[in-house]
Amino acid sequence: MRLAPRRRWFVTRAAAVAAIALAAAAALDVLVDPYGVFGTPTIDGVNAVKPRPDVMVADIKALVGRRARPDALILGNSRAEIGLDPAHLAFAARSERTYNAAVPGSGIDRAVATLADFTAVHPVRLAVVGVDFLDFPTAPDARASAAAANDPWAALRTRVLAALSISAVRDSLKTLWLARQRDPATLRADGFNPLLDYRGIARKDGYRVLFVERAQRSAEMLARLPHNLYAGGTGESPAYADLRRLLRVARDAGTDVRIVLYPYHLLLMLQIDDAGLWPLVEQWKADVASIADDARRQGTQVVVWDFTCPDERTGEPVPAPGDVATAMRWYWEGGHFKRELGDLMLDRALGAPEPAATGDRDGFGALLTPATVAARNGACRAALADARRRLPDLAALAATLNERSLKSAMR
Repeated sequence: MRLAPRRRWFVTRAAAVAAIALAAAAALDVLVDPYGVFGTPTIDGVNAVKPRPDVMVADIKALVGRRARPDALILGNSRAEIGLDPAHLAFAARSERTYNAAVPGSGIDRAVATLADFTAVHPVRLAVVGVDFLDFPTAPDARASAAAANDPWAALRTRVLAALSISAVRDSLKTLWLARQRDPATLRADGFNPLLDYRGIARKDGYRVLFVERAQRSAEMLARLPHNLYAGGTGESPAYADLRRLLRVARDAGTDVRIVLYPYHLLLMLQIDDAGLWPLVEQWKADVASIADDARRQGTQVVVWDFTCPDERTGEPVPAPGDVATAMRWYWEGGHFKRELGDLMLDRALGAPEPAATGDRDGFGALLTPATVAARNGACRAALADARRRLPDLAALAATLNERSLKSAMR
């Protein structure tokens, strides 16, 4: 019986310490505001540079982006988040506040939910939507995904986790540390990921290391990818259904849609071809052009720009092994293009009156319609074959990585 008061004393003090620690963590997270969800004023050298979050990316972007009340959105996966800059002059010329709501690792279903979410609170006049071929191959028995429901608790849950989670405390401390870093892994307030941390990796190891590492992961993914675009023999699939749904949401909201098909580097295009998937790329382009054409007939403002084609930019030479001095202009690695190439894409897709400062946009990309897709496919097929002949070392690298991954997948 004598121990009872001591236990109560210990429990009381432990609870008090825990409460104080929790309050201190919450105060730190709110004051530093590593994700920008609380709207805490930023101070240069303290919390102006925000870390790129590893968790809750979609929820954080939804909360921060809706508060910005943008007139234009950038949607897609990490290729759009890294390559398409909402600060591009073409958006300003159209008097549009733009937010990059792209979410790494996401598909068209996320873009549908995001567009619906944003247009419910503020008119979105324009959406630039990155569409990725690699999201479309599907198992023959795949089922269409259900429309994402609005979660009324998402904003509250995000704020609670941003104030009280271990990840938030870690990122608050990281925010204070990033202010002193040369190339921080950061996410801008407008949702853009400049991928500054890759600069340091490229300086230390060279771009070829980045290319080979990404190409190895791509080869592993391609070895598992179904050689099929449609489910149940219907000419439809979950990804195509999501794309149609996106265009219906845009029509109902009065949003002008510019679909951009990503400019993979030539190395990735060679890997896709070696995997036997290039005929599916051509069919996919025809399908996307047809879906957009159907949507236009139903009142959606939509055009499709194709950048998935070999040319002098997508075929930018990869530095030789051991070369750490050569900096690449257009690409970080085979799957992710730089903002400089994204600027040329936005020049084309938005009809900018002047080319981006990074170079001439003429000849880059092509408007895709049912009437033009066959000629475009033929031109890209010929360009791919020509590149394979001209660049045997790059073609050999693609083939070697694919073969190694295919053997591993068959074990």
